[in-house]
Amino acid sequence: MYKSLIIQMFFLFFSFIHVSDIKAEEQSHDVLVNVEISEWLPYAYQENGEFKGFAYQIARDVFTRAGIAYEFRIKPWARVYDLGLKKENYLICGVGRTPKREKLFNWIGPVAKNIDIYFYKLKSSPIEINNLEEVRKYVVGVERDAYTHDFMVISGFDEAGYHHVSKTDQLLKMLLAGRFELFLLEESRVLKEAEKLSLDPALFEKAYFAFNVTDYMAFSKMTSPALADKVRKAYQELYSEGKISLH
Repeated sequence: MYKSLIIQMFFLFFSFIHVSDIKAEEQSHDVLVNVEISEWLPYAYQENGEFKGFAYQIARDVFTRAGIAYEFRIKPWARVYDLGLKKENYLICGVGRTPKREKLFNWIGPVAKNIDIYFYKLKSSPIEINNLEEVRKYVVGVERDAYTHDFMVISGFDEAGYHHVSKTDQLLKMLLAGRFELFLLEESRVLKEAEKLSLDPALFEKAYFAFNVTDYMAFSKMTSPALADKVRKAYQELYSEGKISLH
């Protein structure tokens, strides 16, 4: 009788574990990941109601390979970055991997090649920049909470030395309006934003090299490590198969 009871308890215990494992597996399939990014031409943008861009395509292919449901959105960068710091099951589709951010996110893989960031000025401006110290004479436009903003802070610029904007296209418009003398951005975004605004890109000219950076897909730290590992594995598989192209 005692032996029979022990055997029954043994099978009940392992049946419970098996059911728990099944439920955990079912729950993992039920996860919906919020994949978000700011408008980033030509890497992530919306055209006629359809998402497009190199970074968007990578995210789409990776989540399809991983078999994980996701919802893609484009929002202002400051909002995306803030949610990336505190929301569960949240992935930023393109966030620059910098020393300041290294421990803030669970990194998946690059969505773009290493890019160079420059200080830009109006071509008609007589400004000449030969070193970073000379930049301090002017007000610089930066996107709020972007790595360009971080660069200004890390480089020791006073808050009066830079002006925040919430959207990249505002950098071009406000430089033309004389709100500041320089802005920080990569060349491809200057060209695409000028095109979007129907501006001649020749109006803008590189004044001085600032730094380079690589943009990654990255999960919030509140996201399950198992979920991040599954997405990372899918990324690595696609990359090794030559199905991820970085631009």
